[in-house]
Amino acid sequence: MMNTNELIQLAKDIMNAIGKTEGENDRMLQRFLENVPDPNASNLFFSVEYEDLEAEEIVEKALSYQPIQL
Repeated sequence: MMNTNELIQLAKDIMNAIGKTEGENDRMLQRFLENVPDPNASNLFFSVEYEDLEAEEIVEKALSYQPIQL
């Protein structure tokens, strides 16, 4: 499991698309998703609703996800 600082750096890398290929960028996103509880965390990067979020805010939201208890 990645710590918060590592997740923030990874989020920044995803936001800046630092991968040399689309595949590298996809792998970074997959790694992020594997380390946060929010199954829809990719929306935090790509949805217009969240376009003004900083990396720290994305990580905070992704880590604070609580599934709905039925």
